[in-house]
Amino acid sequence: MTGEPSDYSVVGSSAVAAASIMGRGVRFGSVSSRTISQAVKVLAVSDPEAAEEARSAVGWIVGGEDVEDPAAVTLAGVQRFVWYELAVKWMIPDEDKPIIVDALARLLDLLDRPACAEVCRAPLTAKVLAAWARSDDEGRKAFAKAMKTSLVEPVDTDRFGWGSIFGMNESMARGTVEDALEEAIVSGRLVRGRHGWRAVQKAIVDAVLDDDHPGEPGQNWLTSILTERMSTWVEGSRRSKSLGTLRSQVANRLLAPVAMPVDAADGLEPLLWFCDELAGGIDLTQKHFLGQKFVRRAEVGGAGDGNRTRVLSLGS
Repeated sequence: MTGEPSDYSVVGSSAVAAASIMGRGVRFGSVSSRTISQAVKVLAVSDPEAAEEARSAVGWIVGGEDVEDPAAVTLAGVQRFVWYELAVKWMIPDEDKPIIVDALARLLDLLDRPACAEVCRAPLTAKVLAAWARSDDEGRKAFAKAMKTSLVEPVDTDRFGWGSIFGMNESMARGTVEDALEEAIVSGRLVRGRHGWRAVQKAIVDAVLDDDHPGEPGQNWLTSILTERMSTWVEGSRRSKSLGTLRSQVANRLLAPVAMPVDAADGLEPLLWFCDELAGGIDLTQKHFLGQKFVRRAEVGGAGDGNRTRVLSLGS
């Protein structure tokens, strides 16, 4: 049996792909002094077939078999592989997939990646693969449920929500966040169940988003994602020149918003007062004008309410 992926040249974990593009490292804590090839050779002494399967799996995870640094094997990458990519993108019999996962775990042991090996051997991984074997629908549900248990899955924060479809910058940002979360796990800063762990998780995400983008001077990860999303939105209207023009104008305003005047609340007070009156009901004349009693009340007002008459001229 050979675990050969169907579209090897175009896949690999987004975290590692991003790391390759940006030229950054992706691992924390201690790793094996062996290269990936050296570990494969050690495994091949006792089990040549398992070594071949594991080499293919690790090559997929790190983005190519020419990658030798065991630091490129991330927890997030292993989770995506054993919970989703192996089931969906590897065109091999379902009964062979647990064998690949076992071979991968043995290689990860040799690379001193215990947390990654643990994911491979976890009962949850066996359950997810079994769900995929039953049906795509069950597999996707099991995958989504498994991802909710992952501490390295980037979470939404109070000021930012991840999209369901990622552009290049958002994909790279997710990879950077995954690395930061894994570093926090390794250092003991992020521990599931510890008091305030969810707040720590969100704080790590926000901190990464505020970091400078390594390839776009003057931008941090957050602003680069927002710019990318806005660009995609504008380009989506290319078939309509007029719509594209309108979207471009709106995009510029959203990306460079004008600061709200400090006295904005004072200017809105008359309108808010009028809306409150409408909510309570206002008698109109037979021609549907505002009644004289209401107009006089607006004109007289109380202390500081003399400007309420301005709202009555909004439609004039």
